[in-house]
Amino acid sequence: MQKQSTVEKDKACLATLSEQLGAAAATKPPAPAQRALRINAILPAMQKQHSILDLITRAKDRGAAPYLLGLLDALEPAAPIVASTLLVAQPLANLWRAGDACRELADLLDSPAGTQQLRNLLENKRLD
Repeated sequence: MQKQSTVEKDKACLATLSEQLGAAAATKPPAPAQRALRINAILPAMQKQHSILDLITRAKDRGAAPYLLGLLDALEPAAPIVASTLLVAQPLANLWRAGDACRELADLLDSPAGTQQLRNLLENKRLD
């Protein structure tokens, strides 16, 4: 008796699923012109890369600059290693449009002068 009820439940479930799939297949996909309009609206936003200055400005606006300065102080002895890691991670950062910022940060961390320049940017000091 239990086997038969399980089989009946499975048949009912399959019937419901096939109805849902049939309804989904019956809907029309968007016309190519509509698809092209959507893609053209999305592309400019996807192509804009963030620079390190954009990210530092955002961090300052959110009040995170003191925390980033502390992180910079902690990572300063290992800055060249962090720079190499950022260069390796740059292709992945391109997914979030942060590839340019990742490369710029790696370039800054690669030398003591660049690290000082990054510190000055976070402390609101003027660069000359």
